[in-house]
Amino acid sequence: MSLNLRSQVVRSPLFTVAWLALVALPFGNAPTSRARDLGLQDFLAAYPGGQDFGGLQEPDMQVPDENGDIPQPGRRARSRSAATKKARRTTAKDAADSAEKTKKSATAATTTKDTAAAKSGSTATGISTSSPEQVRRNQLARISPKDREQKVDAAGRDRWKQTNPKLTPEITHGEHFVLFSNLPKDRAANAIKVAEAQFGQLKRLLGAPATDWVEKVSLYVFNNRKDFVEFARTIENREVDASVTSSGNLTVPQPYVVIVDPLAGKKEEPAASRRKPRSKRGNEKEAPAGSDRTLAGLLAETLGESKVAAQGKSPRWLAYGVGAFLASQVEPRSPYYQKLRDLAREKYSQGWPSKATEALGEGDHVSAEEIRAVGFAVVEFLMTPEFRASFPAFAQGMSKGKERLDDVLKEVYRADREVFLNQSGDWVAATYGQDQ
Repeated sequence: MSLNLRSQVVRSPLFTVAWLALVALPFGNAPTSRARDLGLQDFLAAYPGGQDFGGLQEPDMQVPDENGDIPQPGRRARSRSAATKKARRTTAKDAADSAEKTKKSATAATTTKDTAAAKSGSTATGISTSSPEQVRRNQLARISPKDREQKVDAAGRDRWKQTNPKLTPEITHGEHFVLFSNLPKDRAANAIKVAEAQFGQLKRLLGAPATDWVEKVSLYVFNNRKDFVEFARTIENREVDASVTSSGNLTVPQPYVVIVDPLAGKKEEPAASRRKPRSKRGNEKEAPAGSDRTLAGLLAETLGESKVAAQGKSPRWLAYGVGAFLASQVEPRSPYYQKLRDLAREKYSQGWPSKATEALGEGDHVSAEEIRAVGFAVVEFLMTPEFRASFPAFAQGMSKGKERLDDVLKEVYRADREVFLNQSGDWVAATYGQDQ
């Protein structure tokens, strides 16, 4: 019995040692590096028997970092959530840096593009970036609208004073125009209304860039021809023919239009009293020059003519034609347009292809009225529904010079000069009538 008891006593320590040895062996995902570093008693104290630690880390457990080092005692190892936050912050920072680089690249690209545009000497509006006009536009763009308006008013008063220092003009403001005149208030207000309506017509007829001006256009309306002639001599430094009653220049600082009022500054008469008595001989063409025009018609014609003339090297016939067309929409019953149509019909009778070519060439042997009549007929023809939509492109193409007519006809209307002249001549014959 004593031997058996001793054997049991001996086997008990051996069993205990074997069991402890088995516990010290690594199983599954247990943190073996921690078990090796800690003593047996410390390990058992940290991980009591029966605790499941397979692959799970306690919050206070210190594990090797990414370099294989154990954090120093007293310092908590970085948790997975903290590492994730750091990664997010790093990603956000990298994204911000990338966005900043992209912005700088875009800015550099824009600068390069602008520099290239400046070198090429062009803008989206077709005005050369190096031209005096574009330089002036850039300077005006930096001035407030109020200051620009004051500048226009001051220039208008100065021009009027140089023309007739004895008269002080009344100033009437519109959205795109400023009127200097001595007209009755109701007529002055109507003149501004007509001008603003023509602004919209010009935009539709020639395209939006045609009305992209940065300062208001000054309208000078004089009650007598004497002041108009003095304006031409003093401001424009030129003499005018006796038949000329209006002019304009939209290419100078403070652009303007100047007109002689057909009513000499008087109040407008009622429509009934303006009717002319019917001539027994039907010879209304003997009416005094200028009496068949209205202030509204002259404003529309001069604005249209001046706007086309301001576009590059546009030919006179196109400027005359656009001006007469716009005015004919304002005063359609005026004998003035019938005279132009009669003259165009006469050119058709003489052989439209040859006579129209002479007028479109603006030779010295062709009168201004012949050029105006043919230009008016051509523009009226191109304003028909079939061709009207392409007219802005046609006008833009012709701004490069009258010698470009053949090329522009092919580019815009897919027609050569012969086809164009034949079709426009047929239209003149059908619309204006032929001489019998």
